[in-house]
Amino acid sequence: MDNYEACRYTRSMGDTTADKLTIHITGGASPEKIGAGELGTLLQALEQSVTAIAQRDDPDTSSETKFALLSIDAGSVKLAFSIPSSYSPSISLLCSRFASGDISDLPEKCRRAVMSLGKWCRDRSFTIDWLLGETWIGSISPALDFRFEAAPQLRGSAALVGTIRTVGGEKPSFRLRLSGGDLLACSCGEDLARQAGKYLYRRVSVEGFARNNMLTAEIASFEATAIALAERKLGAAFDSIRERFGSAFDAVDVDRFMSQVRGE
Repeated sequence: MDNYEACRYTRSMGDTTADKLTIHITGGASPEKIGAGELGTLLQALEQSVTAIAQRDDPDTSSETKFALLSIDAGSVKLAFSIPSSYSPSISLLCSRFASGDISDLPEKCRRAVMSLGKWCRDRSFTIDWLLGETWIGSISPALDFRFEAAPQLRGSAALVGTIRTVGGEKPSFRLRLSGGDLLACSCGEDLARQAGKYLYRRVSVEGFARNNMLTAEIASFEATAIALAERKLGAAFDSIRERFGSAFDAVDVDRFMSQVRGE
């Protein structure tokens, strides 16, 4: 029986099958040495490192409940979480990379989260132990040096649909919330940034040029060249169809047509 099957259990609430993940921070760590804000940032990185893999391998897992805190051991930094059972293979895959430190094949969001965890461990001289059920499956230690080879990128024209969440910065840009939930930073010119500001929190279609990771197909960067309200663009398409082909249906007897369809 592998680690994934050994740690499976059933929640007391309903029939939802879930697994138990325990994170134990060692190396002299104690609750008073880790502030609440620091712990929150750490847990966010832990969750992101796992969910990025789970959602890449099976997009349906994005709608599941993620990490739910089960317990905190008194006097130590040991936290137990209930996680969807579909996340356990992702955790096993992630922890298998800790031995070599090579995270080249993991999603970009996961790599960023893991790199931040590794830096935190080095800065604080702490170690993060990962356990599925009661079985240790890997550790991030101060000595671990994560690395990855930059994947080749392909640049090409692209069109995206999403909601503008923020606009501005040191350079003209805006952030687009895509339908899958990811937040994508889009560079643009000043005029387009001003236009994006008028569409804040609106659903838009964006045209431009994307650089895609050729190994994972993820968008590495996006340069926007045009923005339009998505609903207006769709409405304009219907208007165009009506203008061009509407007259072709003027002579159609709708009642007779539907009778023929039903075989009456």
